[in-house]
Amino acid sequence: MSFDDFAWAIGLYEGEGCATVEKGTRPSCRMTVTSTDHDVLERFRDAVQCGTIGFKGNTSRLGKKPIWEWRLCRQAQIKSLLQCMMPHLSRRRQQQAQRTLDFIGRPRLSPNGRPYLNAHQIHEIRQSYTEGGTTLRALGELYEVGETTIHNIVRGKTHASV
Repeated sequence: MSFDDFAWAIGLYEGEGCATVEKGTRPSCRMTVTSTDHDVLERFRDAVQCGTIGFKGNTSRLGKKPIWEWRLCRQAQIKSLLQCMMPHLSRRRQQQAQRTLDFIGRPRLSPNGRPYLNAHQIHEIRQSYTEGGTTLRALGELYEVGETTIHNIVRGKTHASV
């Protein structure tokens, strides 16, 4: 990918694209660029080296021209692409991009509203408990999970593969 191709892609994204965060029972984010010109979206996809192009419908204001959409849903790719584009975007698009990056950087929450534990935290919990000097309750408070969750982690009932 040349710098000129990427600069062209940033310009197209600035005018026709967006990054959205969808809240609800399964929060997610995505980037899209919409156009009636499939070849333009192919060039965009080739320039940014990610995403897919799909048919969106025949509802353009210009008659019955088909509408195509480039879409990117993988958070790691969205993060990388937005970070590369960010310095070249307008203030409004930078704010939109930052909201999406903030969403990607937030801790994932379990159904009870508490953050999921990562592998590093699981190791820390096991090590702290094994070394002694701390209680299940204290570890639960420290990691914002219940005492039963800590008990299951240290006994190997959950997260055994970690």
